[in-house]
Amino acid sequence: YKKKFGDNHPSTAKTLHNLGLYYLYQGNPSKAEENLKKSYEARKQVLGENHPDFNASQEGLALLYWQQGKIKEASEYYKKVLDKNNEFIVKYFPAMNETEKDQYWSKLRPTYMRFYSFATQNGEKEPQLLFEMYNAHISTKGILLNATNKIKQRILASKDVELIKDYNLWIEKKEQLARLYSLSKEELKEQEIDLGKLESEANDLERALSQKSEIFKSKIDDKLHTIKEIDAALANDEAALEIIAFQNFDKKFTGENMYVALVAGKHQHNHPKMAILGKGKEFEEDELKYYQNVVRSRKENKVSYGVFWEKIEPLLQGKKRIFVSLDGVYNQISLNTLRKPNGKFVVEDWNLTFVTNTR
Repeated sequence: YKKKFGDNHPSTAKTLHNLGLYYLYQGNPSKAEENLKKSYEARKQVLGENHPDFNASQEGLALLYWQQGKIKEASEYYKKVLDKNNEFIVKYFPAMNETEKDQYWSKLRPTYMRFYSFATQNGEKEPQLLFEMYNAHISTKGILLNATNKIKQRILASKDVELIKDYNLWIEKKEQLARLYSLSKEELKEQEIDLGKLESEANDLERALSQKSEIFKSKIDDKLHTIKEIDAALANDEAALEIIAFQNFDKKFTGENMYVALVAGKHQHNHPKMAILGKGKEFEEDELKYYQNVVRSRKENKVSYGVFWEKIEPLLQGKKRIFVSLDGVYNQISLNTLRKPNGKFVVEDWNLTFVTNTR
């Protein structure tokens, strides 16, 4: 690639990036660093800092520093990666159909899974990571189930000719921008494309549409939210509990899920409390089968409370009403049926209010 294209070319940079990840996986951090940094600099120069490939290089360095035990450096890079992913979602998603969204999210999702593993491992020492993990989860949970297509159908069914025309023009602009974001600086210059001007035009159309249509306004006002807002919305005796299931990552994806509980509430310094609940097939299959068999046979269950709830309980001291967002195997059990060693049911100590997302 160097011989054919030179050092500063997207294809050369991509090869250097992949080579760096290979060395990282092989346990050769010095070689990994050499290649990942070269790729990072080449992509920064050729593609710019708003390109998805440059963001991949930022995550490559985050993974490198994580493996080297440089947690602060890894955290800084992961913060940039997540912020940029949020930008991508806001920019790309509105113009995509459901299939395209599914394909795009499948590319982004592994980054979140790797970050969750990183945050879980280091969150006790660096609580800011738990703040970022909570925000990332509530921003992306159910991302493929949003109402974009419903809004589109309602606008097209409105028979408002002017509104439909403006909406289609906005979609066209967003689709055009989505294609252009993947070009290098040189390609944009050669084609005399002014990205800033196009973005400004798309934003003007968006503002005009929100003024004309309450349906459209409800869609674009659905901004990203943070744990700070959730803390502020809760009463002193309330908490928000996110149970998160994600595939564990240790140099590579291990093939087993990890379960973590994050709890938001007032006076927690803007970062959640965490409990690592369990992982692997034993947690998802064996413990679930035991729970289901006991429920069917109506026998006393002295085990499942310790498996599914006991580690969460210390995070809820002083709280009475808990807003709970479930994930994974927790969708197949009823928390209200879990019985504590003293004979009391969980429901006797807390009022559990179930929500799809604590956002």
